[in-house]
Amino acid sequence: MMWWREYPPFMFFRQNRVGERTIRRYLKEIFCDKNQKTGIYVHIPFCSSRCLFCKYYLKTPESKEKIDCYLTDLEKELKIYGVNFKNIELSSLYIGGGTPTILSINQLERLFQIIRRFFKFKETAQILIEGTPETMMDYEKLCLLKKSGVTRLTIGAQSFDDKVLRMSGRRHSAKDIYYATKKARKAGIKYINFDIILGLPGEDSYADKKLIKAIRELKPDCVSISPFNLGEGMIFFGRKEINSGKIEFAKRFNALLKILKKKDYRSVAGHPRSYLSLGGKKEALNLNSVGRWSEFDTVFGAGCGAASFLYFKKNNRPYLLEYVLNSDVESYSRLIKKGKTPVDYGLEFSGDELIRRYLIGQLAYWGEIRKNQFIRKIGQNPSEMIKHKFSRLKQEGLVIEKEETIGIKGIKLSMRREDFSLFCLKYLYSPKVVDFCGKYVSRR
Repeated sequence: MMWWREYPPFMFFRQNRVGERTIRRYLKEIFCDKNQKTGIYVHIPFCSSRCLFCKYYLKTPESKEKIDCYLTDLEKELKIYGVNFKNIELSSLYIGGGTPTILSINQLERLFQIIRRFFKFKETAQILIEGTPETMMDYEKLCLLKKSGVTRLTIGAQSFDDKVLRMSGRRHSAKDIYYATKKARKAGIKYINFDIILGLPGEDSYADKKLIKAIRELKPDCVSISPFNLGEGMIFFGRKEINSGKIEFAKRFNALLKILKKKDYRSVAGHPRSYLSLGGKKEALNLNSVGRWSEFDTVFGAGCGAASFLYFKKNNRPYLLEYVLNSDVESYSRLIKKGKTPVDYGLEFSGDELIRRYLIGQLAYWGEIRKNQFIRKIGQNPSEMIKHKFSRLKQEGLVIEKEETIGIKGIKLSMRREDFSLFCLKYLYSPKVVDFCGKYVSRR
């Protein structure tokens, strides 16, 4: 059975709807508050094919015109909100997918024109885009990204073993990763990140040696390492199960970290251990992806399937709205043509539910509660809040109180998502959500 590592579980979250007026109200509050630290995520849902490990919706474009139509719809979506987004300067732009770099040079140029037409960015803003090595081998395209302000490029390397790449359905080789990295350096893009997955089918004892050799030679500014999660990719898309070797991620990661530390790769305080930065530079990390649990207030999502995390405070009271746009390109387009906000599902949080959302979110991403961030976002002392609202944790001696953080015995970043969810179900979920989960399980 699949569980979501955040609160509430995905199956509960998805049954809720949020209205257009609510979305506009939040956006108007946020985009007139110059004290907000806000980022934007723009989704490009197109890929040339589906990889073994991918659990996300994607669309294989039949023609150039399909992508052109999508960009037109994206522009119309931003008009529909009726908000002056340029009232504030944004701290980051993250263009993700899908494979954004599948777009042609002209399409990428148009995409950035649309974004700049609606949004204004700080001079220090992080502008990042992701893609696959085989779609980043055009030097002219990489120069356009640099000209468009891109400061961080994520290359979806995943592995440096050609056999593993083929088994995973990737369309690039290890040689392509080397080529794309060198061309991106030549184009002048400041920070380059490698996305790596450990435990992919077909790996042998030499997989980590090839990875370490490539990192030593190419010197990426950041390496983001994650485990291969067979359950999510396989179960969700009904694929045939493949034995990935069940290599324990934590042990392999710690062994890699020990070696890479000698090359000055290390995790950065306030960010997940699996994000390794050369020289410990924070600016080389993807600040947008984890910002909502730390220094960012809002991450606004645009485009088919994009998720938004909208937060503001009024009269010292926190408000939070999360929603996801329709992930089917055709359905998204139909709603846009009708002048409707293409929202699929969402949930507004307040009171104890907002506390649970933020508390569990911090534990999921950091493995601990960061007191100053919790006070800034929620306006309550987390130590007192736990004592009164989650007293069972205190009674059973599970709270580890430190000067700046609060740990919970049994909670660690390396634990399986299922175990994390079951812990939260026992100690942190509301009775309403616990009841829902029980009924959900009984129906399956």
